[in-house]
Amino acid sequence: MQKLFWKTKGGKVVSAIETPFKTEDEFERYIETAKEVLSDIFILKRQVRAGGDIPDMVGIDRDNYVVVIENKNVMVDGIASG
Repeated sequence: MQKLFWKTKGGKVVSAIETPFKTEDEFERYIETAKEVLSDIFILKRQVRAGGDIPDMVGIDRDNYVVVIENKNVMVDGIASG
């Protein structure tokens, strides 16, 4: 299991406590409102119908690239590559 750390606004590094969200909606709302999590991405919309898929979140980054985010509130194996 990975050890997670968080940097506070004051610059102090602390150990992050792993706590699952109750629902996917709660997880998405946290990501959307906690600007420090995706600080260089502006979230445009959640649960957007895109063809046959519905990505969890769609945003735009500082370089004006579209960012598609699929959240998982469970442990996943592997890393997706593009």
